[in-house]
Amino acid sequence: MMQVTLAALYGEKGKELAEVIQRCTDLVHASPLRRVFRPYRIEQVHGTLAGMEKLAGYHAHFNANQWAKTGREKVPMKFEPLFDLVRKHFPMTFQFGGFPRAFTQFASVGQRPYERSFQVQWGSNRVTLVAWPNRSGDFTSTRLLSRFRDEVAAECGIRHKYDNDNDLFMALGEITGLAGFPDDEIATLKQQSGKVEESVRDVLLNHRTEITLEPDDIFVVQYENETLPLAGTKAYRITDPGLSAAVIGSLYGNAE
Repeated sequence: MMQVTLAALYGEKGKELAEVIQRCTDLVHASPLRRVFRPYRIEQVHGTLAGMEKLAGYHAHFNANQWAKTGREKVPMKFEPLFDLVRKHFPMTFQFGGFPRAFTQFASVGQRPYERSFQVQWGSNRVTLVAWPNRSGDFTSTRLLSRFRDEVAAECGIRHKYDNDNDLFMALGEITGLAGFPDDEIATLKQQSGKVEESVRDVLLNHRTEITLEPDDIFVVQYENETLPLAGTKAYRITDPGLSAAVIGSLYGNAE
């Protein structure tokens, strides 16, 4: 069945964000990881704001993340409040890079922002870029994105996959084709990836980029593949007057 998510910055990118993404992918391509790195198209790169996935096997739109967290709670999603919540919380400013090694104003998954800003994640075979919301340089007194996600969960029954999550997380591409490599070569690639991460993080440190996420940059996305390739994916701008709660409900199709 088709699934649905709430995503930011899907599709065509503004010049500054496109440059950040291209800069990171170019550095990976210039490294030994080019042998196993498959970048996504820039239009495909996105940040998930809240998981609207439906629990399979039911006619009602029960939130799949809520079920995954509890194993028992079937929470029906309400799409109507989503429009007002987006207008309430956005615009929101995000910072990519610009975090020195010693920056400890906040932590992300137990890591400093410098480390978390760019990673080669061998556990999930993803290459990732992360930004954080702030208000006039304050990242901590109001966790802006986390607060939005909490209100969406409370008012819409749409629960984000990760709790207490204030990250705008973007996958830039995949580590792929490892089945064709012997174990010793894979071990070497993993060792080399540490140097690649450091080089990209240092470039991000010296190229601090801020973007403002507007309501027009937020999409309800219908997809077959969770990486949101352009083929098989449809994005509906949440500010589109033709998008309604009923339309969102219809995006899952009739299959249970």
